[in-house]
Amino acid sequence: MLFLCIPMKTGRYVHKGTYLLLAAITGWIGLHRFYAKKYITGILYLIFSWTTIPIYLSIVDFFIALIKKKDNYGRIKV
Repeated sequence: MLFLCIPMKTGRYVHKGTYLLLAAITGWIGLHRFYAKKYITGILYLIFSWTTIPIYLSIVDFFIALIKKKDNYGRIKV
């Protein structure tokens, strides 16, 4: 029940091009998650990298980031 008291982060801003490149090339090991400072999911991608699950999840992450509109600085909220 302690986890209910911890505030959740609303998201981080990352450069769209870098995030898309990392998700496309190294998404199967979760480097795009580490770039977005989402370390827990990045570690889970690393743990399950021997399966095909992170590959499919990184494809989903890629297309979600692809359709997001970037701000004036070229960043998106992940």
